[in-house]
Amino acid sequence: MTSNKKRVRLSDIIGPAFYETHKLIDMGAQIILCDPHRATVIGHDHKIRLRATTMSSPDIRAGVALLIAAMSADGRSVIQNVEQIDRGYQNIDGRLNAIGADIRRID
Repeated sequence: MTSNKKRVRLSDIIGPAFYETHKLIDMGAQIILCDPHRATVIGHDHKIRLRATTMSSPDIRAGVALLIAAMSADGRSVIQNVEQIDRGYQNIDGRLNAIGADIRRID
């Protein structure tokens, strides 16, 4: 069987690392959770767009993954607990805005 879709299998993922996976699925990403330690990410043909949502950054790595997803989603996403991202990425909003992103801090 052939397919035009690209698949990436991620193995040996620690359980809590799946937090952002669930948020990405909520946003419309095509991800199959095989078991508590493996996921398959299915590429798309740009017909499926990620949807904006409100989410919270649980840690640095997951927060940046959610930030990248939010930038590619249609609409306005809100990421709470950005202090987690700030711990590892100084002025990330300024640096991404400098290359065309539209990130704004709100109170």
